[in-house]
Amino acid sequence: MMAALVSAGAAASTGWAQGSLTPPGAPAPTMKTLAQVAPRTPITNAGYVISQPGSYYLTTNLTATGHGVRIATNAVTLDLMGFTLTGDGGGADNGVFLDGATNASIRDVVVRNGVIRNFGYGVNAEYIQGSRLEHLIAASNSNYGVFLYGGNGQCNGNTIADCTIRGSGLHGVYLNGSSGGQCDGNTIARCAVSGNGFNGVYLSGSFGQCDGNAIANCAVRGNGSMGVVFIGDSGQCDGNTVDNCAISGNANYGVLFDGQFGRCNGNSIVACTISGSGAQGLLLNGNNGECNGNTIADCAISGNGSSGVYLSGSSGQCGGNTVANCAVSGNSDTGVWLTGGSGQCEGNSIVNCAVRRNRTRGILLDFAVGNRVEGNHVSGQTGSPSYGIACLATAGNLIFRNTCVGQTNNFTMLASDTYGPIVTNTGALVTTNGAAALSPWANFSR
Repeated sequence: MMAALVSAGAAASTGWAQGSLTPPGAPAPTMKTLAQVAPRTPITNAGYVISQPGSYYLTTNLTATGHGVRIATNAVTLDLMGFTLTGDGGGADNGVFLDGATNASIRDVVVRNGVIRNFGYGVNAEYIQGSRLEHLIAASNSNYGVFLYGGNGQCNGNTIADCTIRGSGLHGVYLNGSSGGQCDGNTIARCAVSGNGFNGVYLSGSFGQCDGNAIANCAVRGNGSMGVVFIGDSGQCDGNTVDNCAISGNANYGVLFDGQFGRCNGNSIVACTISGSGAQGLLLNGNNGECNGNTIADCAISGNGSSGVYLSGSSGQCGGNTVANCAVSGNSDTGVWLTGGSGQCEGNSIVNCAVRRNRTRGILLDFAVGNRVEGNHVSGQTGSPSYGIACLATAGNLIFRNTCVGQTNNFTMLASDTYGPIVTNTGALVTTNGAAALSPWANFSR
C-alpha cells in the first residue's frame, strides 16, 4: 500500500511541473495605431490631386495659384479640418474640383468642414453622383459658390447641406443640367445663401433637364437679382420643391418659375416666407414655353416691391397652377395677378388665401380665361381707388365664396365670367327661400 502511494505522488509531482518563469522578451504593443484604425492622408500643399479612393485631410490653411484640391476618383472623403483654402482670384480656378467626366461620373465623395474663398468656383462638381458637400463656407468666389454641372452627362442625387454660400460674383448655388444632360434629384438643405451678385439658387434645364431637386430649410437673402430661380430654357425644370425656406430682400424677384421656350412644370413652394423683393415676390412666367401645374401653398408673401404673386402666360402657357392657403399682404402693387400676357393663363386656382393691404388690387384677372377664385378673404387694399377682386378682359372664370372688405370697389366682374351672387346685406342674413345669401356660391361684400 505504501509503495502505491509513493508511486502516485511521484506521478502527480511530475504532472504539476511548471515551465520557465523567465519572460521570452520585451512586451510588444497589442493595440492598432490610429493610421491602422482610420488611415488618412494629409494634404500639406495646394494644387493637390486625389487619384486614389480614401480619406484625406488638410493640415493647415492653404493658398493656391490654381485649383485648391482636385478629386478625380470615387469614394473619397476630404476633410478641410476647419482650415481655409484661398485662391488668387483666378476666374477659372476651383477651390475644390470634383472632376468627373460625361461617361465616368464620380461617386460617393464627401467634402466637409472648412472655408473656400477667392476662387472662380468655390466648389465645382462636374458629373458627380451620390456625393455630399457639408459644413462648408464658400465666400467671395468670383463666379459661383457651389456649381453642380451635368451638361451632356449626369450630376444626380447629390446633397449640399449645412453650408454658407455668400458673396459670389454670379450665383450662390448653380445646378445646371444643360445640353441634353441631367442635374436631377439633388438636395440643398439648411444652407444660408446670401449677398451673391446675381441669384441665390439657380436651377437650369437649358436644352437638358434639371428635375426633382429639393431645397429645404434654407435662408436665401439679399442677392443681387433673384432668390430662387427655376428655368426651362429650351429644356425642362420640372418637379422641384422648395420647402420651409426664408427668401427675403432679393433685388428683383423672390422666386421665379420661367418656362423660357421650354418647360417649368409641376414644381412646388410650400411653407415659405417670401418678402422684401425689389419686384414680384413670386413670378410664374410661361415666356414662350410652359409654366404649368405648379403649386404655391401655405406661404407668407409680403412687402415686395411689385405684386405678391404674378402668373403670366407671356407668349406661352401659364396654366393649372394653384395658389392655396397663402397670406399675401403689403405688396406695392397687386396681391395676386393673373394675366395672359399675349399667351394663355388658364385653369389656375386661387383658393383660401388672405389677401390684404396691398397697394392697388387684391386679386386681378387680366386677359385670363377659365380660372377659379374661391374662398379667399380680400381686405383693406390701400390705394385710391382700390379693388378687391377685379376682372379685366376675361372670360369663363369662376369666382365663388369670396369675401371682400374695405376696398373702394370690392368686386368688379364681367358678364363673360361666372360668379356667385354678391351679398351686401348687413345684420342677420335673410333666410327666406331663394335669398341670395343662401347660395352656396355667394360672394360677400362689405
